[in-house]
Amino acid sequence: MSIAINAALSAYRTAAQSGGSRSSSSTFLDATGAASTGLSSTPASSFMDLVKQGLSSAVNTGKSAESMEVKGLAGQADMRDVVLAVANAEQALSTVVNVRDKVMSAYQEIMKMPI
Repeated sequence: MSIAINAALSAYRTAAQSGGSRSSSSTFLDATGAASTGLSSTPASSFMDLVKQGLSSAVNTGKSAESMEVKGLAGQADMRDVVLAVANAEQALSTVVNVRDKVMSAYQEIMKMPI
């Protein structure tokens, strides 16, 4: 019985990601020889969804701050509400920049690794 190299690599990666501990969903080979964990979403897609949600939230916070600034200039909003909205937008932007910096730092470290 021969096992496809891609299936073996996939099973190895899954074991490495779980830290060698057994979890409730075990890795097995399906009929095509591909490794499967039985999970509905992959860690990569859930991380991608998390990043998309965070960026979307930051954009919405920025838009809310802009609209509050316009209302403040028109005299339709309290100054405290305007300052709070701008502070929230600054915090969201700071978070996005920090995450970007960490991702770039991790990428640079990976690129420095010998092959």
